[in-house]
Amino acid sequence: MWLPDRVFLRPLMLRAAVVWLSTRLGLAIIIWLREGMGEPFSLRLTLPAAGWVVLAVAGLNLLEARRRGEDVLLANLGTPARTLFLLSGVPPALAELLVASVSSAGG
Repeated sequence: MWLPDRVFLRPLMLRAAVVWLSTRLGLAIIIWLREGMGEPFSLRLTLPAAGWVVLAVAGLNLLEARRRGEDVLLANLGTPARTLFLLSGVPPALAELLVASVSSAGG
């Protein structure tokens, strides 16, 4: 697997983190509104739901890279779209692990 230079990798990872944050907050608000606003606001998700969030964020980030034309540029530099998808899943996966560990520690 050929990793892109950090000049390209840093914005890709930052975008993935921002997309994860906005997706996760939106999902938490939707769940909170659906369950009734009397319940305390929580970021907890089941393991399969967290996996789907990671896949969705990686897919959205890949679509964003395609919209910007970065996938063609990086493909010309030897980085395939599959690698972009996998790299886009790293920040949301780490963030989901962090949320799960903080949620389980908090009770």
